[in-house]
Amino acid sequence: LHLSSHLISASHPTSSPPQAKGAPDFLKEMLAPNSKGATRREFALALAVNHSVLLETVSGRTELCASSPDEQAFVAAGELFGYEYCARDADAGTITIRDKRDGCEYVIELLEVFPYESSRKRMSVVVRLPPDLVAICGGGCPERIYTKGADSVLLTLLAEGSPGSSGAAFEKLNALLYDWADVALRTLVFGKRELRQFGAWHAQYRAAVQSPDEVTKLKSGKPNRITELQTELEAELTLQGATAIEDQLQDGVPEVLADLRSCGIKVWMLTGDKVGTAKNIAAACNILPPTADALEITTETYDALDRVKTADLLDLQERLRAGGAAASAGIIEEWMGRHPDLLQIPKDLQQRREEMAADPGGGTEHCLVIDEKAIELCTTVCPEALRDVGNGCRSVVACRARKDQRRRCSTSSRTASRTHAALASATAPTTWR
Repeated sequence: LHLSSHLISASHPTSSPPQAKGAPDFLKEMLAPNSKGATRREFALALAVNHSVLLETVSGRTELCASSPDEQAFVAAGELFGYEYCARDADAGTITIRDKRDGCEYVIELLEVFPYESSRKRMSVVVRLPPDLVAICGGGCPERIYTKGADSVLLTLLAEGSPGSSGAAFEKLNALLYDWADVALRTLVFGKRELRQFGAWHAQYRAAVQSPDEVTKLKSGKPNRITELQTELEAELTLQGATAIEDQLQDGVPEVLADLRSCGIKVWMLTGDKVGTAKNIAAACNILPPTADALEITTETYDALDRVKTADLLDLQERLRAGGAAASAGIIEEWMGRHPDLLQIPKDLQQRREEMAADPGGGTEHCLVIDEKAIELCTTVCPEALRDVGNGCRSVVACRARKDQRRRCSTSSRTASRTHAALASATAPTTWR
């Protein structure tokens, strides 16, 4: 696990972790009797609290039971930094943390949990800290929200003017996140907020989650009061830090994927990882070989795509649904007229489509790399071109893809041709023929 707290990075694989070159000692800074020490301690506490890990007894030993290795790594890191996750009482709605420095145990109330969703790209817990733990974290309000998620989301939720939210500090964190992604590390950003008006918000939230109508809207993906209130609380955050985890490939994966591709099997890798992380993993897996002619349509290669808001793309889709098929061409033309910088993307996609159609048996190995905004734009504005290019490529890497986008991509692939059959489906990679 690699960790950055207010832009200080270090590696912590052991109980006596070596520090990254030029980085201060995080463990020593945690012990400082000042605000910096309190900030470090609360970041470590957030690692031990903001998760869905359960504890189970196996052969007389207590072990962590996590939905993913990443979650388990965060809890293990929290213990390394001094806060051990000891118990979870679902009935009482509490979690017990032991301070390993002095042996004291603290019972923390879990007031609400906002589970991770690929559409939200974050997870939050709302807690009430006991007085002694509040003091250890530098004082303040006992009710707090701890949020972790993708940097593309969390960094937009930071309070204006808060530490690390702008200027040189913000740029330094962004550079660090990209450095981590370039070596195929999975990154997350952590933030927190003290909830001084918690009572009024909580009353509204409990009423919303107990409303059958609001729950039905939530499950069907429609605008609802539950999501609105969660979003309201997950705002004006203070940056705590960032983490990066190495997700090592299983033995033989690159060789197997190379053999499959040599047999003519096409591979689609649908992942929520950052573009840099996904591309490096794909390269390590032989999904993106160095000799491939890769077309990359992401916010990193098209500045216009970076500038357009996802909300604008979703609004376009809503207008198309309301207008019907007859009005779709006019709606798309009018919307693209307001975003002329985006016109190059469907042009480039159409050009690649024509090149592939003109040389179907050629020796060029085509690959496609797209991200969340590219999927949203292309499936709306030029779905046929995206489908044909995707299915003509030997490999496709979809980065930062939400769950609904992964479903859209896989459905498009399976229904594109009656001569293609899906061989297998997994989170990443997914293989097709």
